[in-house]
Amino acid sequence: MTHDTNTSLDQNLNRVRLSDGELEYLDEGSGPAVVLVHPFLTDTRHYRKLVPLLSQNHRVIVPLLQLGAHRVPLPESSTNTPLDLARRVAELIRELRLGPVTLLGNDSGGAISQMVAAHHRDVVARLVLANCDAYEVFPPKEFAYLGVVGRSQALLRLTSWLLQRSKALRHGPLTFGRLSQDRIPDALVKSYCEPLSDPKIARDTAKLCGAFSPRQTLEAARILAAKPLPLRLVWGTADPFFSVQLAERLQRDVQGAVLVRLPQAMAFVPEDDPQALADAVRAIEATDAAQAACTTN
Repeated sequence: MTHDTNTSLDQNLNRVRLSDGELEYLDEGSGPAVVLVHPFLTDTRHYRKLVPLLSQNHRVIVPLLQLGAHRVPLPESSTNTPLDLARRVAELIRELRLGPVTLLGNDSGGAISQMVAAHHRDVVARLVLANCDAYEVFPPKEFAYLGVVGRSQALLRLTSWLLQRSKALRHGPLTFGRLSQDRIPDALVKSYCEPLSDPKIARDTAKLCGAFSPRQTLEAARILAAKPLPLRLVWGTADPFFSVQLAERLQRDVQGAVLVRLPQAMAFVPEDDPQALADAVRAIEATDAAQAACTTN
């Protein structure tokens, strides 16, 4: 299949059993492992343009996390906080025996990636962040309504129903309309919203929306500043939600962090400039390898 054009969920996903349920994931290519973490209300196809650029010489893993567009519900007794999602990413890396990986996250997936790197450092060698929540911004104030709507399974299912029936709403300013320069394919956005019509998926998502808190991102940032790791920030400066000041703050706080600005990109950098992300992965790997060689010589 062609990743940059195919928006159907026919990516031959694998499934693994973790400590609190099953998780689907995309697994393509061979070579050094790169794990990509997608945002809220998206799935593995968020990285459909990036995967083919990396899988030429990497093993690319994209877990389909319980972020609202997942298809395999959690057991009813399971919690579903951002820290739970970070733990599941770490469990997946350990279960697949990938070793310390390059971890890349975007939007709320970037917040989760920071938590993985902060609380499960044994599985992360390098971190690449594209426009994402950080510090006090989790979620952005424009999406604070998720804390109200998202806590109710009934409201989530109603929202799913409305989004599936209204193209204008799907591409509105507080849904998907201002996340990328080019409109995200409507069929893709519509399919992102469909799983919420399942009561069990809505239940998982309501648990998550009730658990978003800047305390989690502030704590992750504090740990990353105290125990830095190779970090590359790839930031679209046309983004109305995640100011480049967030990236500049991370660059100051995490020793050795590198910031790359993308003037034409918005929040969903994998949509607007996947090549910049592929370049960032290769650059951080090369820098890390060069520093390791200097240390051993």
